[in-house]
Formats: sequence, structure tokens, C-alpha cells
Amino acid sequence: MTEYEPVQGEQKKIRALARRLRRNDPVRIAVEAVLNDTRMPPGAFEDLMDALVKPSRISWRRTLLSCWTLGFACETDQQRQAASARIAFILADRPGRKVGCLLAAGCLFAHFAALYMLYVSLVDSPINKVREAAAIALGRLKVTGAVGDLCQAMAHPSGTVSGGDKSVRLASAWSLNNILPKLVDNGYGQVPASTLAGACKLLIGSSDRITIRALTTISLAGGGSCISAVERCEKRAKNPIVKAAAEEALVVLRARQVREQAPQRLLRPSELQVTEELKLLRPVADSESDNTYLLRPHQDEDDNEQQLGNL
Repeated sequence: MTEYEPVQGEQKKIRALARRLRRNDPVRIAVEAVLNDTRMPPGAFEDLMDALVKPSRISWRRTLLSCWTLGFACETDQQRQAASARIAFILADRPGRKVGCLLAAGCLFAHFAALYMLYVSLVDSPINKVREAAAIALGRLKVTGAVGDLCQAMAHPSGTVSGGDKSVRLASAWSLNNILPKLVDNGYGQVPASTLAGACKLLIGSSDRITIRALTTISLAGGGSCISAVERCEKRAKNPIVKAAAEEALVVLRARQVREQAPQRLLRPSELQVTEELKLLRPVADSESDNTYLLRPHQDEDDNEQQLGNL
């Protein structure tokens, strides 16, 4: 897997989608310019930004292609910032259906459950394809302000189900791996626990490619809470590459665990040890110290003062 092709056969899929648009469509023209490595036409950035609208079941291809193209078309930091903010808005629009409602519908109306699941898949899958392209585009733009949106997209959804959501979480992990090294300490301590929990869940029953991607995210931003999940992954791994990646991640995580536990250790002894030096500094019981003698007036002091007064 290379940095510029997080999805296998990505360019082939993009080219096929672009052919579904009109020949004079500005989005298609911009896509073909990127694919053919030619100069972008004037005003292409503005046209792509205008095409970034909320996707739907019918109109989602132009939004997907615009997200993908903006990952390559931004020439200035200002353009990258503006594109990242708009793309993050699309990524945050996460579809989902309550699992409890689906189970209830399946129990009460068994003959409609299969049809409803098919409908959910048809509606949610195109939207999540757009969100996947948006996540990948954020990873190419490498704007650190997108870390929060990628973390939310990578977190495992609680109590909801959505067709294609796992692909979005994988794309978000790839993008985080590109952006986190730009943060202080690789983003350690700056990633929510829900995101790390989502990365740990990707270690269970996933392909080697997905497992390595999740291990990279955990080693960059994870801490002691991720050790148990990585240890299980290391024990069950059959691929030597995955096993080595898990071992490297464990070295980093255990070192961070030591740092996390360091402030909890006592820095003083539980009991005060009386040394010979301390014994020498103690005053003797029932005895009058030398300081008391020094503060007493001399017995002839009054006579001396009287003589000085006569002079």
C-alpha cells in the first residue's frame, strides 16, 4: 500500500465514475486533469468547492469526485484549509440506523425485514462511499485541524449500523496515520479514547492490511490502555509482518505506560528514617540549650551602663 493509493485500484474506480458525468462537466474535466497529470483548468478549485454538497442516493458521484480531486488540486495553504473544512463537514454526516429498531422490526415483521435491510444498504452505501473519499482527501491535504473529524469518523458507532461504515473508518485510520506525525509526540494524548477503541476493534478478525493500518494508528497515538488488545493481536498473528508490527507497537505502548504511571508513584519514604545526623540535631531532653545562656544579660551589665551614664 502506498501513501497515494490507500484504496486498491482507486484510480480505475475514479475514472469509471468520471465517465458517468457529462463531458463538459467541470468536475469531470478536473478529475481527468489529475488522472492524466495535466494542468488544472482556470477556476477548477472554485468549481470543485461548489460541487461539495450533501450527497444523496441519487446525486453522490459529483461530490465523491470533487472530494477525491481536491486532495490533489489545492496549491496554497489557504486552499487546503478551505477545502479541508468543507470536506470535513461531509465526513461528519454519518448515516446510521438504530440496531434495536431493526431487531424489533425483524421480530414483528419478519417478511419485511430483508427488504428493509436492502433499502438501508442502498441508501447508506453511496453516502459512505462519499465519506470514504472525503476521509482519504483529508489525509492527502494533511491539515492538522481535521484530526478531530477523522477521530470521530474512526470511532466505532455505538448502537447503530450502516452499510459501508467500516470502509470509512479504515480510510480515516489511513488519514490519521498521515497527519498525526505532524503533531507534537505524534498526537499522543490528543486522540479521544473512543477513536483508540475503534482502532483496537479493527484488530479483531480483519485482514493483514487493515490490521497493520490499525496498529500504526495505535502506535502513533495510543497508550497503556491499548496494550491488551495489541498483545492479543501479536499472539494470534500468523503473518510475520503483522507480528513484527504488533511487537514494535508494544514497545512504544509499554514505554508510554511507564510514563503514565510515573506520577502515581510515591517520591518519599513511607516512614521517616532517623539517621545519626538527625540525632545530633535534636536538643537534649530536660537540658538548657546554649541559646538560653547567650540570651541572658551579664550580671555586671547594669553597673557598666551606670558608669557610662556618669561619663
